[in-house]
Amino acid sequence: MLKTIGGVIVIVLATAGTIVIGIAVLPQLFGLSQAQGFTQISAFRGLIVTAAAVATILCVVAALVRRGSRRVLPAILAVVLAGVSVTGAVVIAGRGIDDRPTAGESTDLPGQVTVLTWNTLRDGLEPGTIAAVAIREGADVVSLPETSAATARTAAAAMTAAGRPMVAHTGGTGVSATSLLVSTGLGEYAVRETGAGGALDGSETVVAEPVLGDGPTIVAVHTTAPLPSRLGDWRAQLAELAAICGPGADVILAGDFNATLDHLSPLRGAGDLGSCHDAGANSAVAGLGTWPVQLPPVLGAPIDHVMAGSGWVTIAARVLTEFDDSGSDHRPVVATLLPRTAP
Repeated sequence: MLKTIGGVIVIVLATAGTIVIGIAVLPQLFGLSQAQGFTQISAFRGLIVTAAAVATILCVVAALVRRGSRRVLPAILAVVLAGVSVTGAVVIAGRGIDDRPTAGESTDLPGQVTVLTWNTLRDGLEPGTIAAVAIREGADVVSLPETSAATARTAAAAMTAAGRPMVAHTGGTGVSATSLLVSTGLGEYAVRETGAGGALDGSETVVAEPVLGDGPTIVAVHTTAPLPSRLGDWRAQLAELAAICGPGADVILAGDFNATLDHLSPLRGAGDLGSCHDAGANSAVAGLGTWPVQLPPVLGAPIDHVMAGSGWVTIAARVLTEFDDSGSDHRPVVATLLPRTAP
């Protein structure tokens, strides 16, 4: 009797686990990309693919060592898990995992804007490191979640001294703030309130607009993490970002969205988020995880993004993997954008 009950429990758990893994690989197909549980699990598609592959091998072994009808279930699960693993791997490969520089990345075209985003883990990066990477990449915009005003000002001063004048803006206080560096070559920018009572008021997101109205609105993004207790806030903040990315909006977003492209799928419009297109997806690097750096890029969660409205074309984008020991738990993302109206 106990063996029978134990066998049923094993069958139920194995089947349920396979179903969960299958849904987590493509949660948007089931309308569960922002659902409790699947939100957290699906961010790590690379780990799910690996787990499914290991489980496939175990099921194959179980099917081989069992006899008669007892081998049917592990054989079926092996086939399903293999399909899940292959499907997940295809999705990752399709989104791109090549972080090597691409042709056109070193261009300097009229109107070109290079954007760098790097969550610094509560001032975990030295200002000199931030400035050096930004200068190396030729950044005109630097979005710095979890970066204090003091660190931002020091990094901006270092860039200015190196011949790339930048102005620092900060929203929030202390090391939980989000800072934004904007090149003086883009004109004067001022930070505006995200809106009284708006969902983004509960985040550290910074919205900067051109003082003279000539240029894109720049949003340094840092949404609430999708913890079980904050999932509603997280959904609302992403929805507000999608609204900022309305049709025809001249906007550039960069930062820690705490969301993958799968999480954003319910908010798709003409682009990946409203009418905004993800630069990583356009440059085939959206399969690389940006957090945490302790995991290989193909296993991590791609939650840091550079996005832009339909008036911008992505020339190139990369996830920078060579700074994993610099002091942050996030990898920087850099993208070069060009206005569609550029000559």
